[in-house]
Amino acid sequence: MEDRDHNIVSVGYTSETGATQIHIISVIFKTDIDGNQLKLELFGEPFRDLTFKAKAKGIDDELYIVGTIVNDTGVNLESKAWLLKIDSSGNHIWKREFAHYNDRRFEDAYVNNIYRTDNGDLVFCGYLIHASPTKNDAWLVKTDSCGYTEGDESTAVLNIEQVQNKTIDFSSRNSIYCDMRWYFGNGDSSTSANPNYTFSDTGTYTITLITRAGNDFDTASITIVVTEDEIITNALHTAIKIAFNIMPNLASNFMILKGDIPPVYEQIYFSVYDMVGKEVLQQTFQQGQILQQINVSQWARGMYSYKITANKKLLKAGKVVVER
Repeated sequence: MEDRDHNIVSVGYTSETGATQIHIISVIFKTDIDGNQLKLELFGEPFRDLTFKAKAKGIDDELYIVGTIVNDTGVNLESKAWLLKIDSSGNHIWKREFAHYNDRRFEDAYVNNIYRTDNGDLVFCGYLIHASPTKNDAWLVKTDSCGYTEGDESTAVLNIEQVQNKTIDFSSRNSIYCDMRWYFGNGDSSTSANPNYTFSDTGTYTITLITRAGNDFDTASITIVVTEDEIITNALHTAIKIAFNIMPNLASNFMILKGDIPPVYEQIYFSVYDMVGKEVLQQTFQQGQILQQINVSQWARGMYSYKITANKKLLKAGKVVVER
């Protein structure tokens, strides 16, 4: 694969001999056009039996490496998929790892391809070769554009780095997110990770940061007071996390909603949709603790999506399965 500077980026694996077994490590290797080494990155764990199969693919102006690892734990063979993103100069930006199979009966795992959906999500797939009986199993992973799955949790951390007159430097340092949006309490917003904002009018404002990773959302907020001469930032600081669970998440006749709605929200809306987008349930809950049983015995078998909203903002989303 060639980067924008016409250097060559390659992926593969190499082996080392450890104390008791062979150590096979994944490699990202970068050279100039004449073959001179510019960069070498190794991924693996010392003295573990790993194999790595990888493919590199450019999607639009972004480069991805997707691969598989097989790890012999001594009890089972554990297969994992890897997803790495590198910039257009071949430098490593982030990597994610996904465990998807744990069995003694397969011999190797391979990666097939990686694709991007119309909404920017990433889908990559491959297959496992079984030892006995001889057969293959396919695997597929879908993530958002940052490599997060629906099982990952987002964390919003709102920081004030500097205050000068009526201007604040905000940061999202220590947050876990794929994308985010800041709301400044006056109708203005920003998608910058570290916005700089000047308030033109005096008053009390609630600053809110909403982050997303996979299907999980998190919110943090701070209330400030803007006077003619300064900004008072220690008025109130609140981290808002919606605690909400559905049990069991393989429902048959009933499912139980259990959660805790923080007092910052007067009420929230819980909506459930079938796979064609038809709303099958909407309920409103007031602030405080939730414990409610819902009859799903008349729902069709299959997967449903749900979302929790308040003040026209999405707070959390997920899926629930109804089985018979």
